[in-house]
This record gives sequence, structure tokens and C-alpha cells, in this order.
Amino acid sequence: MSIHIGIDMKKFLSKNSDFIVLSLGRLLQAVGAVISIRFMTEVLPPEQIGLQYVIYAAILWFSLVLVNPFGMFINRYLYEWKEKGELVTHLKKINYYFLGVASLSVLLFMLNRQFAVLTINAEIQSLNFIVYAFVYLYLSTWYQTLTSFFNIFKMQKVFVFLTNLSQYLGLLIAVSLVTTVAASAHMWLYGLLSGQILSLCLGLYLFNKYVIKDLPARDVSIETKSIFNHKTFQFCYPVAITTFSIWFLAQGYRFIIEAFGGLSLLASLGIGLGLALNCAGVVEAIVSQFLYPTYYSSLKVDDPQSGRQAWLELWQKSTSVYIPLIFFCVGNVFLILRILVSESFLSIENFVIFGFCVELLRLMSNVLYISLHGELKTKMSILPYGAAAIFLLISLQLSHRFSYFSVQAVLALLIMAQGLVLFLMFRNAVKTLQYKIPLSPLFSLVVKSLPLLAAVFVFHQTTPLWMLLAYACVSGAYLLFLLRRFNNLF
Repeated sequence: MSIHIGIDMKKFLSKNSDFIVLSLGRLLQAVGAVISIRFMTEVLPPEQIGLQYVIYAAILWFSLVLVNPFGMFINRYLYEWKEKGELVTHLKKINYYFLGVASLSVLLFMLNRQFAVLTINAEIQSLNFIVYAFVYLYLSTWYQTLTSFFNIFKMQKVFVFLTNLSQYLGLLIAVSLVTTVAASAHMWLYGLLSGQILSLCLGLYLFNKYVIKDLPARDVSIETKSIFNHKTFQFCYPVAITTFSIWFLAQGYRFIIEAFGGLSLLASLGIGLGLALNCAGVVEAIVSQFLYPTYYSSLKVDDPQSGRQAWLELWQKSTSVYIPLIFFCVGNVFLILRILVSESFLSIENFVIFGFCVELLRLMSNVLYISLHGELKTKMSILPYGAAAIFLLISLQLSHRFSYFSVQAVLALLIMAQGLVLFLMFRNAVKTLQYKIPLSPLFSLVVKSLPLLAAVFVFHQTTPLWMLLAYACVSGAYLLFLLRRFNNLF
């Protein structure tokens, strides 16, 4: 009997080694995220936490609209460039592009400083902010791009090491700066960025050692095509339009919240939604980093049917993880708050629950978006995200004008906007894939995951910690049962 168990365990470890590495890595990152949120809510005043969200919202416009579309194009052709020995040539051109985006941010923010076009928050006009924006958009973008290369090339151990190194180093530096220099959003953000910069330096060394030196020789008789061409533009501009809408749905609306409700309200809302985002982000990262490389590698095959079949498998496996895990998080929301935030933020459970609803809809929409990305039909994503962004913008303005503006209204509108994205993306994905996506397993999973929500109707802020922990263990066991039943992960 013991021999049989040993053989099964050996097969399991061999078959799922990459998944185990990514899961352990993400577990470490989740612990780091817990510590980070806890420290942030302890050492930073609510106004500075809210200011941090405003700063990120402004900078992430450049990341999402100008960098992310080009990054998706890079991922789409990375294997091809490596096999042809053209990777180094294209990396140099990518570097110029990243530097150009960072420089453009300086130009635009300096013009805003001079002419005060964007006056929502005075901090956006400070020189300190402009310097941070340039450094972040150039070096942090390279850090994120380089670490994603390691994952796409299936070097998961290096990827996990670098991501955790940057997070823990950044947290250590951030806490040191906030406690010794000033309890400000800028000190916190510079500390986190420092961890990424140090990890980037190590990543460049490892990339040169394990990737660049093993590249095949490029055929010099064949001229390397420029990546800045009509084909790139046709791929990127629909993505840029889409990501502009995504930016507003995820970040841009925060300017309106800050203008109508102030930084303190934005801090509470941001922490509540941020907790949901961090928990969902860990899950999404594990799923995407384990399943996406397989999907992207299938796109190299000339037969489009193989790519579509690979996407259907991606949809089935990812949704069968997302749904029960998000339900599990909602059911354990009081335990999450007890662990993750300081006592002054323990009453934001409704924000977190609404945030998890938004995140589940977002996660499923992202998987649907990947189908359009793989089919190179990114134009079809413009309408879903654009319609949702316009709906959210108009609804927020109307709610304020007619005195219905409140946190509850904002949360409800965010859910409605993300639900609109999911509905329209699903319609487009079905049209692109040319056959129905099976929904009966999805509905069955939702029904069987409902017991995971039970505690949210029973427990409250003052429930003893041991009861919360006991329920987490019981619901965790049921969660593992669902994962095993609907997704062959174990």
C-alpha cells in the first residue's frame, strides 16, 4: 500500500511540478500582500492611502493604454522571435518604445503642471509625482515585461523567485521609508518601486545567462522586419481603445470618487475593492501563469481549430477555479478583514463583498478577451468595454447631480458595468469561436458553490476568531472537493 502511495505522489509531483512552483510562489506573494496591506493601513493616514490610489490611477493610464497593447503583441510573437534568433533585435526596439512612453508621460504631466488641465488633485502637478511617473513607467514596465518572459518561456522557478524578491524587498524598503522619512504615499510608492528595480537588475543578468546565450543564430540573409509596422498598429490600436475603457472601469472612476467624496472615502472604497482585487489577483496569476503559456504555444500551429480548442479548455479550467474560490473568499470576508487590515477599517465588509462580485465578473471577462486576442480580432473588444465605461461615467455623474451619490450606488454601478462587459464579451466570443460555449457545467458549479457563502449571513465583525478559522477550514475542505470535482488539478 505504501509503495502505491509513493508512486502516485511521484507521478503527481512530476505532472504538476510547474503548477506547484507557481502555487507556492503565489502563496508567498499572497502572504506578502497580506503584510503589505496590514502595514499600509497601520502606518499611512487614510488621506495618504487615498492619494496613493489617485497617483496609481494617473500613471496606469499610460501602462494600460500605451504599454499593455504593445506587451500583448510581444507575447503573441515572442516564441517566434526566439526560434528565429530575432529576440535581441526586437528587445532593443522594445526598449526605445518603453523609454518613449515614459518620456511622453513627463511631457504631458509637465504641460499639465504649467496649464493645470487636470486639476482633480494638486499632487498630480508636483515635480515629485512627475519624476516617480517616469521611473515607474520605464523601469517597472521593464521589470514586469522581463518577468513575464521567464514565465512564457516556462522558467517558472526564476519567475517566482524574482516576483517574490521584488515584493518583499519593496515592502521592507517602503516600511523603512515611511517610518523613518515621512508617512506619505510617495515614500510608500518609492519603496515598492525600489524592490522592482533591484529585481530587474538580477533579472537582466539571469535573462542574459539562460535565454540570450542559448538563442539560435539569426539568418543574416533574411532581413528582420520592424515590429513598428501596419500589422502591429492594426493589432494594438483596438487593444489601446479597449484598455482605455478598462482603465476607466478599474482606475479612472477614482478621480470622480475623489472629486465628489474626498480622499478618505476613496481610501475606504479603495481598500475594500483592493482587498478583493489582491485576493482575486493571486488566483488569476496562478491560473494565467499555469494555463496561458500552453494556450499561447498552441497558437503557433497553423490549424486555427487547435487554438480554439485550447481556448475552450482554458475557459473550462479557469472558470472552474475562479467561481468556487471567489465564493470561498466572500464566505470568509470577516476573517480576511480581521487578518488584512487595521481595526479602523474592519467595517468595510460590504465594500469587500461587492469588490469580489466585480472581480469575478472581471476574471471571466478576461478569459473571454483572450479568445479575441488569440484570434487577432481585438476590434471586437472595443464595444463591450467602451459601452461599460460610458455607462459608468454617465451613471456616476447623474447619481451626483440628482443627489443619489453614495458608496452603495458606486459599488452597484461598478457591478452593473462589469456585468455589461461580461455579457457583451460572451456574445462576441461565441460569434468568433463559431460554436457554443457549454454553460451547463458553469451553472452546476455555481449552484454547488453556493454553500461557501453561508457564513456571510451568519457571522459578523465581532465573531470570535476561532469560529472564523474553524469555518475557514471546513469551507476550505469543501472548496478542495469542488476543485477536484470540476477541475482535474489534484
